[in-house]
Amino acid sequence: MNRTMNWRRLLNETKLINESKETDSDMYCIQKFDRTIYNWKAVIYGPEKSLYDGYSFELDILLPQNYPEKPPIVKFYTPILHVNVNNEGDICLDILKNEWKSSLNICVILKSIVSLLADPNPEDPFNPELASLYKLDYKQYVENINQHCIKYAKLKNLRNLSD
Repeated sequence: MNRTMNWRRLLNETKLINESKETDSDMYCIQKFDRTIYNWKAVIYGPEKSLYDGYSFELDILLPQNYPEKPPIVKFYTPILHVNVNNEGDICLDILKNEWKSSLNICVILKSIVSLLADPNPEDPFNPELASLYKLDYKQYVENINQHCIKYAKLKNLRNLSD
């Protein structure tokens, strides 16, 4: 994909994101991070009835120059304790790796991450120690998640992106 087509795709995604604000505003918000179109920030909201309900988490999104042929790099900026996220904020999500297709977009990625918050996959962990706790002592796992969210995450109603 040449630069013009890449630029056009990014502008179309920006339009799609703006349109999705009406229907998906309870799941996430997104904006460009700096003056380039390749660095974005997003805030996702913990899904209802999940361990992350009531909290919001910032994500950094770096779109490679050859996006959408290559997937974006999406990382949690807000420290999060999750079996499918490592200590650096990297996310174990198939569509960000080997299952990426150029037909996917940022909105789909964010919805998938919100889904992962609601339904962690301890069988494919990025945090094996936490996955072990999930399986062996779920009550302690829940307590650890709660304490971590209190310490690091913002309350859901604080929806603005930090500077």
